[in-house]
Amino acid sequence: FRHIRPHMTLMMTGSHTLANMRDAICCVSDLQVCGEFSSTPNIAPDYISKVRKRVFYNDMRFPECQDISSTTIEWAKSHNFPSYQEAKMEDTRFVDLTIKVGDCLDKKLYPLLTHKHRVATRKCTVCHVFIGRQVWLTTNDRLAPCDPCLFCDKCFRMLHYDEKGNKMGDFLAYSYVDPGAFN
Repeated sequence: FRHIRPHMTLMMTGSHTLANMRDAICCVSDLQVCGEFSSTPNIAPDYISKVRKRVFYNDMRFPECQDISSTTIEWAKSHNFPSYQEAKMEDTRFVDLTIKVGDCLDKKLYPLLTHKHRVATRKCTVCHVFIGRQVWLTTNDRLAPCDPCLFCDKCFRMLHYDEKGNKMGDFLAYSYVDPGAFN
């Protein structure tokens, strides 16, 4: 853990909510969809929860948001871990938390991004062009040059589906978000 460095540093005011901070953070997990989609590449779902001091702060601002902390809280309880609580990000302000707060200059400037670590962008294994938002990672794929293998959407569909959109061959396909897309 010696070489861990922050990906981004933000400055917030005490009046900001955790939801304000969450909105200021560009996170790969916000776009990453879990699941295997080789049979249904046109369907792919989207949620977020942060934990601090044994409290899960759930983002429940939108109807499609789900409380994903309850499963972890129940598991921790059943395995004799310390108890956890849950709260809504949108109801929790920084002033309510026990954290170090710096001097405030102009509140309109906050949240203020003070540092962002750049991440290398990956390329499609087939066409070697930088991949965009829709990226596929395949496994157990006889047509791929390596396993696992990254494809841009165009190469993925040309190689793995016929002109009618029917899957060709046996492989597993997962939606992938390139961390370099947030540079």
